[in-house]
Amino acid sequence: MEKLLRSQIIGIIIGILIASPAIVFATVTILSSQVDYSPKDNTWNVENVETALDDLYDMARNNG
Repeated sequence: MEKLLRSQIIGIIIGILIASPAIVFATVTILSSQVDYSPKDNTWNVENVETALDDLYDMARNNG
């Protein structure tokens, strides 16, 4: 009985470890498709990531 319970627990843990990357990938894919970025000057010449993130933060604050 104890051996069966142990093997079931191990099976559950292995299943979680196998399923987790797929779930994370699906979540990131879905959520990242909802991000929209349009720079203030309507050009895509962003000099660095910090500028793009600042613009996104300002847009979210103004719309939220």
